[in-house]
Amino acid sequence: MRKPRALIYDDDVNVLDMLKAFLTRRGYEVLAFNEPIICPIYEKMAACCEKVYPCADITITDFNMPRMNGIQLLKFQSQRNCKIDVRNKAIISAHLGDENLEVIKTMGCSFIQKPFRLSELSDWLDLCANRIDLSQPVVDLQIIEGNP
Repeated sequence: MRKPRALIYDDDVNVLDMLKAFLTRRGYEVLAFNEPIICPIYEKMAACCEKVYPCADITITDFNMPRMNGIQLLKFQSQRNCKIDVRNKAIISAHLGDENLEVIKTMGCSFIQKPFRLSELSDWLDLCANRIDLSQPVVDLQIIEGNP
């Protein structure tokens, strides 16, 4: 068995650090990024489908970030055949219009309103946990990074 793995994207370093600490305390291996990187693990590859396993089990992204917003980030991941269950992806934001809320709903992702309570995030993580099979591997970061 392995730890669940989370990808977090937020340009607010305080929010990023808080989310990383919270998920780490919950037993997650956390990869945190302060800018929207389409896929930190597969960025040199044309598509995620070149590997059999997903890079992580959940993704949490802020909506308002430089260069692209959270919806754009998740759409780019989808176009590259991201293997993370779309139901295990959440966008967080303080202000999001009805049109963007509808897009998120259509995509199958979750929306978490900022400021949020950790109990609200915890409830979402519990739902995600039911869809995570820790007996199945995620991509080995050492292989991707070219380490032995």
